[in-house]
Amino acid sequence: ARVESRRDHADLVVHTGGGGRRELEAALAADPAGLLRHAERILGSHDLAWDAVQDAYLSLWLAPELPADPRRWLLRTVHHRSLHARRTLSR
Repeated sequence: ARVESRRDHADLVVHTGGGGRRELEAALAADPAGLLRHAERILGSHDLAWDAVQDAYLSLWLAPELPADPRRWLLRTVHHRSLHARRTLSR
């Protein structure tokens, strides 16, 4: 399912217990459209791109410590997950 707005995504953060980690909330509440477009350029598929973006968000959520710049970390992680998925699919 696609996240339709920033508010929807922010609601997800609240419902999953992200209350005390403001930097994480800000990164998760950011519109994922840019990350999705980046992954789509690499993978050529909206569904595969969305999987890469969701996987990156989940990894950030589960990380024991927040990276210094969560948004930059998300972009880098989406990039690498997308490249990995493309390599895996080409085998």
